[in-house]
Amino acid sequence: MPDMEDESGNAKPDSYFEKFAGPLGHVILEFNYLEVDVGRMIARLLNQDDMTAAIFAATLPFIEKLKLAQSLVAVKVQDEDLKKEFQKIIKDATEINGKRNRYVHAEYWPVLGPKDELVKMLHRRLKDMGKTIDVNKEQNLADILQPLDQKDIEKLVEDISCLALRVRTVAEKFIDRMPG
Repeated sequence: MPDMEDESGNAKPDSYFEKFAGPLGHVILEFNYLEVDVGRMIARLLNQDDMTAAIFAATLPFIEKLKLAQSLVAVKVQDEDLKKEFQKIIKDATEINGKRNRYVHAEYWPVLGPKDELVKMLHRRLKDMGKTIDVNKEQNLADILQPLDQKDIEKLVEDISCLALRVRTVAEKFIDRMPG
């Protein structure tokens, strides 16, 4: 078992989590920027300023922001191509939110080898905590516990960042096409 205290006697972070802490932290930070950008998109659709965007970003849950954006797009965006871009962004944001939730609202367990080395990291969604495995229905542990893959997390970070850029771009495109 690794030493759980530093030289001052203070608890130190579990070294098994180090490999994943950075990428998971990036998921949280990038998603925060995406939330702010979706708030800004809503403000643009309402022809409001960035202070209004900040209010939307701070007060509404992400899914509610997407629902509001979807309603505003249906009413405010006349250009069909631009409307499709908005709709695609909202669809992609909904999917990314689900992937992000899988990591953020989860429990994590290191799987250790015979020399106390990290073999793999497992995680499960918190909402799966009460689930049981029914072997008669051909379920298995993998239906609830999944291995954590650093590359998958890094890909999610990249996807969130790219989506945030798309959100900013289409919101500004909407403003640019507004009459005078």
